[in-house]
Amino acid sequence: ISACLVGSEMCIRDSNWNDPLVWLAAAHITFNPMFWNISARLEYKTKLLSRIFGSAKNACYVLAAVTFLIGLTRNAVVIVAVTRQLSLEAYLSTSQIYYMQALGVLCIIGGLTLAISSMIRLGLTGTYLGDYFGMLKSSRVTAFPYNIVDNPMYTGSTIAFLGLALNRLSPIGFLLTIYTVSYTHLTLPTIY
Repeated sequence: ISACLVGSEMCIRDSNWNDPLVWLAAAHITFNPMFWNISARLEYKTKLLSRIFGSAKNACYVLAAVTFLIGLTRNAVVIVAVTRQLSLEAYLSTSQIYYMQALGVLCIIGGLTLAISSMIRLGLTGTYLGDYFGMLKSSRVTAFPYNIVDNPMYTGSTIAFLGLALNRLSPIGFLLTIYTVSYTHLTLPTIY
């Protein structure tokens, strides 16, 4: 563990902080939830999107498509930013590398399972803020994954980011994961 900490410190110090993709990844992590929450609240208070797109259903589907696309963009930017930075590989033994990468794969699978199963459980309008458009579920969803965590999409994507950092042995990946946790789990609930 001490070799890992020393390696992390050296990798963070020697990382390419001028890489625009690192900053673009952080910007996406900041922007995406802010965008969809502000858009949904704007719709809830003014029905502006429903008026622009002709109905609440059309507006919800447009916001869903935009939200999905910016999510894909965020994921792609994070993956590229993490993979082109320095790795801890030089500071770890072969067995440490193997275990960290294996744990990373498990985190990716677990995180994606939470995120995707929550999307399946909620459906399109439940996943993409349909409640702000007046499209409510008949009852609160309490089955898996909601019986395990309150926010499986946020939690799942954060765990998947951690898995990417572990799998790529990336200090930048760990920092982006910490930023994701601090922003989505600590800041967002107090803003909205």
